[in-house]
Amino acid sequence: MVEQSLDTLGGRLRACTKTQREIGSPFPAALDRLAQRLRECGAAGNAPGVGEVFSDFLLPDHSGRMVARPNLLSSGPLIVIFNRGHWRPYCKIELDEYSKFHREIADLGAQLVSIMPERQQSTRDFVKTFQPPSAILTDLDNGYALSLGLAVWIGRELRDLLIECGDRLDAPQGNDHWFAPIPATFVVARDGRVIARFVDAEFRNRMEPHDAISALRGDLARVRRAAGSSRARAKDSSWRSSPRSVHAQKRRKA
Repeated sequence: MVEQSLDTLGGRLRACTKTQREIGSPFPAALDRLAQRLRECGAAGNAPGVGEVFSDFLLPDHSGRMVARPNLLSSGPLIVIFNRGHWRPYCKIELDEYSKFHREIADLGAQLVSIMPERQQSTRDFVKTFQPPSAILTDLDNGYALSLGLAVWIGRELRDLLIECGDRLDAPQGNDHWFAPIPATFVVARDGRVIARFVDAEFRNRMEPHDAISALRGDLARVRRAAGSSRARAKDSSWRSSPRSVHAQKRRKA
């Protein structure tokens, strides 16, 4: 059963949690309590919904180059993933799984963008490890995630566990706030609208790559239908205004 489940992102994430529980790691239980707290307080309830415009951003990539949402969208639609960073295996598994679909995403004219609250040194390590997304961007102090209602305090229990393990967030994030984004995925059309999303306070659940790709294909089909209809209307309008059409209309009236 586990062997088969490893073919999907969800299966790999569940296998990771199962392994941690089996070896007696304290993290799964702490994450259970954090997820429950986030659900009870309605965390991420104000995140952009389907049909809404995905807010602009201007964030540095792993090389320090500033990247803006409009510039990315000028090349095609986006899959935007909010990741927590190096300290959770789930984000690494997610980026690894999406990297397998890098060519398929590119063939649809889309780009994969990861946004995480870690500075360039950490994001450079991600670029070296995985088939790179189109961009891995630094959301310093979780400013952009906060504007979308996605940033949360991880809580004293998880903070103390990380410190005990020597896996601090203050160095890679550049602050000691202990905030992190709720992992979320948004598929954004070229006009800036959200066409699919996955936001869950149970952050061990993520959008499957094939679901994101299905949304991209659906939007591409919609764009092609709209373009075909526009060409048909333009052709019809051109014929109606042509001398041949005008002559035919006069004959019918006569």
